[in-house]
Amino acid sequence: MKTIKNDENCQKNMEGTEPAPVAIRTEPEVLAESFIGNLKPTTRVAYEHSLKKFAEWLGVEGAKGVAVKLCAMKSGEANLTLLRYTNSLPATLSPSAVNQRLQGIRSMVKLARMVGFITWEIQIPSRRVEPFRDTRGPGEEAVAKMFETLAKSDSPKARRDQAILRLLFDLGLRRESIVSLDLHHWSDESRTLQVMLKGHSQRMPKRLPPVTADALKRWIEVRGTQDGALFVRIDRRGSLRPDRLSGDGIHDMITKLGTASGIERRVRPHGIRHTAITKASRLMNTANLWLPALQAFSNHRSPAILGRYIDPDNEAAYRLRLLLRLDAAIVSLGL
Repeated sequence: MKTIKNDENCQKNMEGTEPAPVAIRTEPEVLAESFIGNLKPTTRVAYEHSLKKFAEWLGVEGAKGVAVKLCAMKSGEANLTLLRYTNSLPATLSPSAVNQRLQGIRSMVKLARMVGFITWEIQIPSRRVEPFRDTRGPGEEAVAKMFETLAKSDSPKARRDQAILRLLFDLGLRRESIVSLDLHHWSDESRTLQVMLKGHSQRMPKRLPPVTADALKRWIEVRGTQDGALFVRIDRRGSLRPDRLSGDGIHDMITKLGTASGIERRVRPHGIRHTAITKASRLMNTANLWLPALQAFSNHRSPAILGRYIDPDNEAAYRLRLLLRLDAAIVSLGL
């Protein structure tokens, strides 16, 4: 296995008598650094967690240790090791959670194979995941209560939170898209935000409805027009901080806002998005719009996922079953 010297550590010390210690890294270690460094922030968190758990099980240190260990294995040994690892995971983990534990490993192995460090690939199939999910979210009534709570105050925090809630609901954005926004991504003239969507490498323009644009402009009035993050932190004294609001910050804000609004069910940012898409799917039928319009709103790449939103309560399917049973009864009576 080849090693790579760190040129900076190859230089002589200040006296010029003895060479400084040489840091030697193996190619798999360099691979691990490159692999982690080129990931998007949200993907990095998930993959680092996947590799950390596997490293702990292997008894090695972090992603670098995983890379060195895997690159030294042959196909049978590697797949047997991964099979033992998946079988060792807690039985309480859902199939989706098990697949997530393997995500980072699969991606690193794919890169190692691509650059020629290994010749094998992971043969272990992903666990089957049932497609059902409760996509209704907290509901329109709960979201309306949250807007009412925010309307009771005109503080900087209330203005910021209202603008964020508008983007979550009116545009159905994910919190990662919201926290990545800078002021220059907003055009007051065209009421447009340049949004980084999940799975995209370039920002996409999103035109805001008037009420959403007004909420955003009210926030910018107190935020100021200086460059930087569109949404910033606000301390307990109500003072604006220069650092960017994080995704966890939005999560905490929405959760606390839901509690303050008297909503018993815990509210999450993604739940607001679910409610928005569910409502949009119902409005789609009354407005004579088709599935591509809903897909453009939700920013889902696969139309199949939208089936979870179009009939979340199975009401339409139930009515079809009733119609089929009625038709069968009519046929049997010879009518």
